[in-house]
Amino acid sequence: MLLWRPDDLKSQDIDKLLNQALSGAESVQQTPFTALNGHSAGVRSVRFSSDGKLLVSCGNDNAVCVWDVASRQLLKTLRGHASRVSAAVFMPGDDHLLSAGYDHYAKLWNISKYEEVRVLGGRVLKGHHDSVLGAAFSPDGRTVVTASRDRSAIAWDVNNGRQLRSYHEGHSYLASAALFFPDGQRVLTSAVDNSVRIWDMTSGTQLVTLDGTGTSAAVALSHDGQWIATGSDDKQVRIWDTSGKLLREFGGLKSEVTALAISHDDRYLLIGDGIGRVRLLRAETGEQLWEARSHSASITAASFTADGKRALTASLDNSVAQWDLITGQEDRQHILKHPDSVTGLSVSRDGTKALTAAGDKIVRLWDLARGELILAMPPSAAPTTDVAISPDGKRGVSATSDNRLHLWDLATGRELPSPGEKQGAFLDLSATTMILWSAAFSSDGSRLLTVGGAEAHLWNAQDGKQLMTFSPQSAVSSVQFAKGGDKFVTGSWDNAARIWDTASGSALVKLGGVHTRFVNASVFSPNGTQVLTASDDKTVRLWDASTGKLIRSFVGHEGRVTDVAFSSDGKWAVTASDDKTARIWDVEDGKELRVLRGHSQAVLCGRFAADNRRVITGSDDTTARLWDAASGESLGVTLAGHTAAVTSVAFTPDGQRAITGSKDITAKLWDPATGKEILTLTGHTEEITTVAVSPDGNSLLTGSRDGTAIVWLTSPWRDVQVPVAQSGPRRP
Repeated sequence: MLLWRPDDLKSQDIDKLLNQALSGAESVQQTPFTALNGHSAGVRSVRFSSDGKLLVSCGNDNAVCVWDVASRQLLKTLRGHASRVSAAVFMPGDDHLLSAGYDHYAKLWNISKYEEVRVLGGRVLKGHHDSVLGAAFSPDGRTVVTASRDRSAIAWDVNNGRQLRSYHEGHSYLASAALFFPDGQRVLTSAVDNSVRIWDMTSGTQLVTLDGTGTSAAVALSHDGQWIATGSDDKQVRIWDTSGKLLREFGGLKSEVTALAISHDDRYLLIGDGIGRVRLLRAETGEQLWEARSHSASITAASFTADGKRALTASLDNSVAQWDLITGQEDRQHILKHPDSVTGLSVSRDGTKALTAAGDKIVRLWDLARGELILAMPPSAAPTTDVAISPDGKRGVSATSDNRLHLWDLATGRELPSPGEKQGAFLDLSATTMILWSAAFSSDGSRLLTVGGAEAHLWNAQDGKQLMTFSPQSAVSSVQFAKGGDKFVTGSWDNAARIWDTASGSALVKLGGVHTRFVNASVFSPNGTQVLTASDDKTVRLWDASTGKLIRSFVGHEGRVTDVAFSSDGKWAVTASDDKTARIWDVEDGKELRVLRGHSQAVLCGRFAADNRRVITGSDDTTARLWDAASGESLGVTLAGHTAAVTSVAFTPDGQRAITGSKDITAKLWDPATGKEILTLTGHTEEITTVAVSPDGNSLLTGSRDGTAIVWLTSPWRDVQVPVAQSGPRRP
C-alpha cells in the first residue's frame, strides 16, 4: 500500500508529462509517499477510521491489518479467515472492525480486546539461537524446558522468565583425538572447539565436559584412568580429575601446547608446543626437569616407551626425535627422518617399534633401537592424519583424509581389507556423512574408536561393524518431563532421543541406534518407566527409560511419523503422520487399534484429552479435528480458522478448551464441543511450533521458529466467550 498526503498532490498536465518522458527530458519531481509493508499477498481493500488515525487493510493473505497513520506502523494483524479477505471497514466508534472473506464468513473484531489478548501475560523466553521446536511444563508448573534447532534445551523459571540451565551434548566441531579409559567403559574425545568430553560406552551419553582445553586438542590420559592432562586457551597445561574438576595448572609456556604424553608410571608429563620445544615435568608438582629444542617446527605427537627410558616427539619438521628421559638429550644417531611433515606417531606397547604417518601419504614402521625403517606401506590416495598400533603389535591402522581407515599387517606390510572383500580399506566412510581424522585401539584390541567432525564412532575391530556413536545432539525437536519432574526426554534430528537429569543437566540415557532418520517426538509414559519416539523412518519405538533398551516397534504408517503421545493411563498411544492419518495403538502389544482418516493433507500432531475419550489432531490442511478415541470415528467438529498448517495441539486439563498453534504465527483457543474460536494469541514473529498447557491450567506455553517461547497467563481470559460475532452460511 502507498500512503500519500493530499497536500502534497498537485495537478499535472498529462500531455506535458508524456512528451517529457518521450523526449528524455528531466522528469517532474515525484510526489512523496510512504509504502506500508505488512501483507504477504495482494491487498484488496483499505479504509480509514472516522478520525483518520487508523487504517485497516485486508488481502489475499487471509489477514486483516490495522495501521497507525501518524507513525506508519503496523499495530496488529488479525487472523481468522480461512480464505482471502475481500473487504474490511471500521464500525461506528472505531473500536470494532467488520471483515468479509471468501470463506463465506463475515467477522466482527473487537480491536481493543484483541490488543489486550496480544500482549496478555507476554513473558518472552529468549535465549536460543535458532527455532524453538518443542516446549513443556514441569509437573509442578514452575519450570519450562524449551527444545531448539540450535542443538540445545533450556530450562526456565516460569515466574520470572529467568534461564535456569542449558542442556547440550557433544563437540561443536572438529573432534580430533580419542582415547579409551583403562576400565573399557568410557572413552575420551578432544576437539578444536576448546573442549574435552568423557562418554559412557554403554549408553552413548556424555558424562563430563572439560572446557578451555585449547584449540590444538592436545590431551593425554593417565594409565590408571584417574586424571587427564590437556592444553588450554592461555598457554598452560591443565590437570583434571575425571569428574571434570580442575586440579592444577602449569604455566610458563611460550607457545600453545600441541602434544602431550604421560609416562607409564604416571609420574611424568611430556609437553610439545607450537614452536618445537619439548619439556618434561613432574606430573604431581609441575616441576620442570628439562627443556629442549631441536625441532624447528610444531610438534604433532608425543609418546613414552614402556621401559621409562625414552620419549619420542613427532614434528612438522619431517622428523621423529628420541630423547633420553633422564638427561633430556636427543639421540641424534637414531632420528627417524621422513621426506615430509610427520603427522602421526604410535609406539608399540613393548617400546620397540613406532608407526608414523607423513605428508607423503606413506605409513612407515620403524625399529626404535636401531633408528631404522622396517617397512613402508603402499602409499594411500589421500594424506594420512593419524596412526595407531594394536596392543599385541601385530596390526596397525591409519586414518586418511578421504574418510577411510586402513588396517595393516605389520609383519608383512599387507593391507587387510574389510571381511568378505579382497582389497580396499577396512572401513570406507567416503560415501557417508561421517568424518575420519583419528583412530585408537581398545586395550584388548577388539574395538576401534574413530573420531572426526563432531563425532566419535566405536567399531568392532574384527568385522568392521559399528557398535556405538558418540555425537552431539542435533536440532532438538521435542521435549517432555517425566511425572516426577526430575527427568525429561528430548528427541533429536541425530536419529536419537536422550533422557536428562533436570537438576544436574547431564544426559542419563541415550535412546539410539534404531531409528534411521530424524526423531520428531519423544514422550514419557505416565508412570515414567517407558519412552515413545516417533521418526521420519515411518516407525514409532517403545523404550525402557532406565536402561535405554528397545522394547517394541510400531509399524504401519506409510509416511514419516510426525508426532506421538500417550493416553493418560498409558494404555494407548496416538501417532500422526504424513500419510494423512492418525493412528491409535495398544502400547502393551504394539497392535494398531484404529486409523483416524479425514484430513486432506499430512497430519502433524495429535493429543488425547485427559479422560482419554477424545483425540485432537492438527494438519497441513489448516484445520484441527476431534475424534472419538474408542471408535476412531470423527466427532463432526472441525476447528477451522487458521490460515496455514496447524503444527501443534493441546487440551486444557479439564478438557473444556483446545489450543492450536499454526504456521500462520498465531495460537488459538477453541471450544472443542462446538468448534467455535474463542480468541487468538499473537506475539511471535514466525510460525508457532509447539503449544502446551501447565498441569494446573493457569498458563499456556507457545514456542516458535523466531527462537522464543511465550508463557501466557490464562486467568484473564478463562471466562471469555467468543470475542467475534460471526455470520455465515447456515449449517444443516
